[in-house]
Amino acid sequence: MYHRKLRVSLSPHINFIAGENGSCKSAIIAAIQICFGASARTTHRGKNIKAFIRHGFDGNALVRVKLRNDDGAGGSDAFHPGKYGKQIIVERLIRRDGSAEYRLKNEQGLLVSKLKSDLDAMMDHLNIQTDNPCAVLEHENAKLFLKGTSQDKYKFFLQSTDLAKMRTTYTRIDETTRMIAESTLTQEKAKIVTLRDAKNKVKKHWQEAQSIEKLEDELKERDVVNNAEKLAETKEVVEELEKDQNEANAKLEETSTRMSENHRQKMDAQSNIREARRPLQRYKAELKRLTRSKERTKQQLTRVQYDLQQKRDRHAALLQSLTEGSKDLQIELTNALKELEDRHDGCKDKKTLRLSQAAKAKPSCSFRPTTDTNKPVSVHISAHWTTGNVCHAAGSVHAAIEVATGTALRNYLVVNGQDKALVDKLRRQAHCTSTEANMIITVRTGYRYHNLELPDGGLAGQAICSILQVSNDEVFNALIDTCALESKLLFDDREVAESRVLTGPSGGFRVANSVSEVYLPTGDKFVVRRGNLAYIANKRDRRGYIISQNVDRGIAELENKLNCLEKKVDELRRDETVLSHDKEELGNAIKQRNDRINDLSRRYNQHRVQLRCLDEEMADALQDHTLDTSVLEGECRSTEDELEDFQRREQALNDTIASDRSLQDRLDALEKVETVEKMITAEISERQSDADAVYKRLREAKVDEITGQRELEAAQAAVEKLEQHLVTVRGDCDEQTQIALKLGGKPAEVNPPAHCNKRIQTVERPLARVQNNVYGLSLSELKTQMEVQEAKYRQNSQL
Repeated sequence: MYHRKLRVSLSPHINFIAGENGSCKSAIIAAIQICFGASARTTHRGKNIKAFIRHGFDGNALVRVKLRNDDGAGGSDAFHPGKYGKQIIVERLIRRDGSAEYRLKNEQGLLVSKLKSDLDAMMDHLNIQTDNPCAVLEHENAKLFLKGTSQDKYKFFLQSTDLAKMRTTYTRIDETTRMIAESTLTQEKAKIVTLRDAKNKVKKHWQEAQSIEKLEDELKERDVVNNAEKLAETKEVVEELEKDQNEANAKLEETSTRMSENHRQKMDAQSNIREARRPLQRYKAELKRLTRSKERTKQQLTRVQYDLQQKRDRHAALLQSLTEGSKDLQIELTNALKELEDRHDGCKDKKTLRLSQAAKAKPSCSFRPTTDTNKPVSVHISAHWTTGNVCHAAGSVHAAIEVATGTALRNYLVVNGQDKALVDKLRRQAHCTSTEANMIITVRTGYRYHNLELPDGGLAGQAICSILQVSNDEVFNALIDTCALESKLLFDDREVAESRVLTGPSGGFRVANSVSEVYLPTGDKFVVRRGNLAYIANKRDRRGYIISQNVDRGIAELENKLNCLEKKVDELRRDETVLSHDKEELGNAIKQRNDRINDLSRRYNQHRVQLRCLDEEMADALQDHTLDTSVLEGECRSTEDELEDFQRREQALNDTIASDRSLQDRLDALEKVETVEKMITAEISERQSDADAVYKRLREAKVDEITGQRELEAAQAAVEKLEQHLVTVRGDCDEQTQIALKLGGKPAEVNPPAHCNKRIQTVERPLARVQNNVYGLSLSELKTQMEVQEAKYRQNSQL
């Protein structure tokens, strides 16, 4: 990782991360991928997970991502909100040995799970796909998509549409199915055999149950008469119960009407209470929020006070150790400094004595020529072409005019390219520098400026353009254009100039119209800036021979200076030869002394650096402690103020809640309605119980009636069937008797044929068994016997 510690806060909407190439934008995406379980090769930034630990750091790396676990609409998008809360904290710890650990925490930071399967389930639920190129498009995948082969693009398609993941899932399912089929098929076959045996047993029991049903049919034949009587009694009971039920239903309907009216009143009261409770709920919610904030603030205050005390204790220990070390080093440094000063004073005294002796023997050297006087002076351009050559004025104002015009009087005036080329050629021949023989380029007009903006009144005669006499019209026009001489005035006396030019009080001075500067003969000037008078003295050389090109006087002055300088150079050369020998001897002695001084200075500097480091360390510690203490104390004060605000707000909310009587009145009304509702509900319950009891008795009577009717019909049908069968048998017997009588005489004793006897016995034997079984038994006893048989049947079925 490129970051020692980086924290990025993202909004719940779209986020843009911009920056130059190499500013670690992709490192943020890589950290998110690694935190959600991606491998190092997936990010294309390393071969193993430990390569993401910052170079030069020996500890472990931690990546943490906080996810919002609240869809904001009360839907089902949240992942286990009861377990994690409104935030899910996902952490991945990367160790130096290459291992890693996942941690899923709730919004309070408590550990919930360390399983990779829980992380995958959370990502599937929230639809987080870090390996999908459509979600995270890296440089390598982008290159593969643009320049890859068809196989690479198909692989890209599978990853983007999640088909690759589905294919892996289906393969895993097929493998699991095959393993289940191999391991559990034998057990399932054994279960099928067991179930088949149980089926056969159940079938056998069912056949036995069929025989019991046949017995019941035979029993019904005996109960035909009893069922008819019982059916008549049941019908009478049913009629009485129907009458009771109608009366109970009428009472129940009346009570239900009262209940509906009371429910409507209750709903109205509840609606009014909801309207009245809204401010109260807001107050209570705010009170609850203030209570939580108050608890958090108290915890923060306790933590800040504890940190403050810890910092004070550490600072006291550090200050004591630094003070002891500083005292020892200060003593050692003082001794070394004293020794160095003693030796340095000795060397300085000896050197001063030697220099004073040399100064008494020879005069000192105060000037060294830097140029060769034997070199010939370069040729200068003739001054007859400069603008100052055509200008004339009184000698006392030359210096002031030169200051007002600047370098314009030393320049050459050219009016076309041919003149400029000629001047450039002459400057090159004379080897002029860039500041010598400059030019003013102007257009030839052929006339002199007349419409000048001169000051009003008598000040026009004091303008420099009026005092300076210029014989050439082109030069006059050039000086007006470059130097604005019409707005610059020249006076002999300062007081006269101020009285004539200035108006207004001090701090609000104003100059006359068309006046910019006012000069004196010495070259000094004054101007007005923002109402204030500014006096500027002339500190330049006042030669005064540029106007009218008084070159002879200038040359004479320069030659005198040059002669004086040449004489001084000769004297200095002689002194230089004598002093060079003394310099060599003195240099050797100084070198020896300097070596010793350097050694002592080196030791002195080492001790001084150590002392300065300790002083800086102590100052930093004191400064840091002071800053931290002030910050913590300010935080304590702000926390206490916040607690007081919470208490005041809490008291105000409690007073507001206690003073709100409208809600209490509505609650009392609702309580009365609920009391009436309970009474009506109890009455409804009582009447409903009566109606249910009547209905239950009626239903039982109806069931008994229907059952008796069905049993009677079934018994009558069975009796009719047996009677028909008996008639048929007797008819057969009569037919056989008639046939026998036709064939022979009538025997003394007529016996029915054997086959008829067999058929009669077949019918009479079941009847005899039924008569023996049911003789003297009532319907309840038969029902009890039937229930016993059913219990035995169910027990056998379970076995």
